Amino acid sequence: MSKIEWTEKTWNPIIGCSKVSEGCKNCYAEIMSNRLASIGIGGYDEVITNGRFNGKIIYRFTKVPKAKLVFVNSMSDFFHEKVSYEMMIRLLGIMQCYDQNFQILTKRIENAKLFFDKMNCKLKHNIWIGTSVESKDYLYRIDVLKSIS
Repeated sequence: MSKIEWTEKTWNPIIGCSKVSEGCKNCYAEIMSNRLASIGIGGYDEVITNGRFNGKIIYRFTKVPKAKLVFVNSMSDFFHEKVSYEMMIRLLGIMQCYDQNFQILTKRIENAKLFFDKMNCKLKHNIWIGTSVESKDYLYRIDVLKSIS
């Protein structure tokens, strides 16, 4: 089980990020990545500089955990500008092969919309996308999310 109450397991094939909005102020992933970097867990030292995300993205091919609910990229943003479309396609393809549900949360919902429109693809039933709305300034994210088919 995960310590995150609304999921069972996490899967982090991508690590690293950069701040995009006020919702990133107390970023859990940044704090945890800093801890993991300080104890020498592979790759985290490359995405953290002086205790903060440095904008670098690392791909880590790890085994998909067995669970009914899997949170994808708790240590990154799947739709970060530096994540290639090729990697997104690859990871979404992997997720489609499993009989479990994958949860993807993003503050970059506009990037998700651009990706799905450009690739002319639809979300599969077992891949759930959500977005953060940390204040009224970001309510528009709900409409963007609704427009993703």
